[in-house]
Amino acid sequence: MALIYTHTQPLVLSGNEPLQEVLVLNQAVLDETTGQVLLPQGALVLGSFEMDGPSRTFVTRALSVRGRTIPIAAVSEAVIGDADL
Repeated sequence: MALIYTHTQPLVLSGNEPLQEVLVLNQAVLDETTGQVLLPQGALVLGSFEMDGPSRTFVTRALSVRGRTIPIAAVSEAVIGDADL
């Protein structure tokens, strides 16, 4: 899933403390078999950037879709350098 950081100020990841953030789904997630939209573009992804050894990952805790909050547990690959969020 491609996520977007929508704030105007740069995202600075420093220190070891988790950084809570809300990211936005850049494109819809579709069912591979039916093509049905599972998550619409623009859905909110709630989570935090957390240390995972020497790198950071984004740990997703919930999705907000059409005003409904859906708990979820997911972890991104390592966020390195000037990652395009």
